[in-house]
This record gives sequence, structure tokens and C-alpha cells, in this order.
Amino acid sequence: MLARALYAAGRYRDSVGHARAAVELLGEDVALGAHASLNHTVAARVWLTLCYAEMGDFEPGMRESETAKRLAEHPSVRDHERVWWRIGLGRLLLVTGNFNAAADALVPALPICEGEFAIYFSRAASSLGAAYVQLGRTQEGLELLRRADAKAAAIGFTYGHALVLSLLGSAYLAVDQTDQAQDAAHRALAAAQRWGERGNEARARFLLGEIYEASGEVDQARGEYAETLAIAKHCTMDHLRDNCLFRLTNLSSSQL
Repeated sequence: MLARALYAAGRYRDSVGHARAAVELLGEDVALGAHASLNHTVAARVWLTLCYAEMGDFEPGMRESETAKRLAEHPSVRDHERVWWRIGLGRLLLVTGNFNAAADALVPALPICEGEFAIYFSRAASSLGAAYVQLGRTQEGLELLRRADAKAAAIGFTYGHALVLSLLGSAYLAVDQTDQAQDAAHRALAAAQRWGERGNEARARFLLGEIYEASGEVDQARGEYAETLAIAKHCTMDHLRDNCLFRLTNLSSSQL
């Protein structure tokens, strides 16, 4: 649970430490981790997958996800853990840009999330929708992202909602719906700041930078990228840090 809280706060390195401690205690003993609503033997590996995704440590993230998948295939493990494993893998693959594989991981989870595990719908649907947009299935992806936003609001699920909104805003930007993209980005920023989700604040600010850059508002874009860069460094979000540096370099070059 400390890993979960620290992940939300954007303290990914600290979250890894606690998830790793759980792994050391539980090993691969699925029965030992079963004394909770979510099997901790599987869940600890998924939290590691999610943290590594945000940190840009993709190889260890894939290793942890592969272990989570193997553990989740144990006959005693329930749909709960199988959905959670797929959400972790889908997020990792989305961040790495492997959109087809992300969709393959997430599609089987969605019907289950629409039923018994509605609390996971916004996370599964937003990652799947974002993957669809990147694969050219734009309307299908946007519809899933809108449903993810609406479902989270309907059940009052605020954990990670800022990331759902950033993914929605990115999809709007991809289809040149700038006003809708900006609205989603500002909602994402407000949600992240309200709940202290520093990593998701960085994602929202990066999106705002992209929106300003696309609109030719260079100074505003540079400001948002600089804010993002500072948070990304603090949160050890190396992949996002590198993207920020690339954007800032391009903005400087374009003004020479």
C-alpha cells in the first residue's frame, strides 16, 4: 500500500523500494499473497511494472510484467489479478510506443472492467483508447477515452484521473481539436495538483507545452516544458525528461 501511495505521489523510486520489499517477503508464493482483496504477490510485480514505465526503465518493467503474468496464470488467482496485470503491461507498452501490443494486452481486460471491476475501467479504457488513437482508430479511441473520463467521474474515482485526462487531451490534440485538448489538459493539471500527483502533473504540463507549441505560442510552450523538466528530474521520469529536453532544443533551434 505504501508502493501504491508513493506511485500516486510521483515518488517512483521510493515506490519501487517498497514494492521490492514486498517481493522479497512474498517471493512467488501466490498463496501467501492471497490474504487481501488483491493478491499482493501479483500486485507487487504490477506496481514495479507501473513505476518502471513512468521512470523509463522499460527492460526491468517488462521483466516484472512477465513475472506478474506467469503468477496471474496460477489456478488459484482470480480475474482481479489478471485484470490488474494487463493494466500494468498496457501502460508500460503505451509509454514505450508499442501500441499494437498495448491494445492486445488491454482488450481482454475491458469487458471484465465493465462488469465486476468498474474501478479499473478508466485506467484500462484510457490506455486502450490512447493506443487506438495512435494506431489510426481515432474515433474508437476517443470514445473510449471519453467513457473513461465519464466513468471515473460517475463513481467518484479520483486516483490517477489526472492521467486519464492527459491521455484524453493528447488524443484531442492528435485530431487538431485544440480547445478540447486544452480543456482536458487544464483539468488534468488541476486534478494532479489537488491530489498531489506530481508525476501526473508533469504529464499534464507536458501536454500543455505541446498544445502551446502547436498553436505557435512558443514562450508559453517553453515555460510548460521547463516546469515539466524540473518535475521529471525530481520524480526520476527519465523518458519524459528526455522528451522535454528534445522539445526545448527544437524550440531554441527554430528561433535561430
